[in-house]
Amino acid sequence: MLLLNTPSDKLPPCDICQEKTTFIFCVEDRALFCRDCDEPIHSAGSLAANHQRVLATRIRVALGSGCSGVWSEKIKYEMP
Repeated sequence: MLLLNTPSDKLPPCDICQEKTTFIFCVEDRALFCRDCDEPIHSAGSLAANHQRVLATRIRVALGSGCSGVWSEKIKYEMP
């Protein structure tokens, strides 16, 4: 089990259920998922099983001018 030092109350809610804290960001879906919503969507054997997914953290990512605005809105979390 992986434990994060990031307080969960600082991360946005899951894009699917809107209730639980975000845990995973899916690059192809451009969506934030909690653990419970991520598993059925990205499970082995599904069409989305090979999607690139990364842990959601409060790291701010600087993007170039050629990057999509959706990205900057989804992954721009600032450290306190």
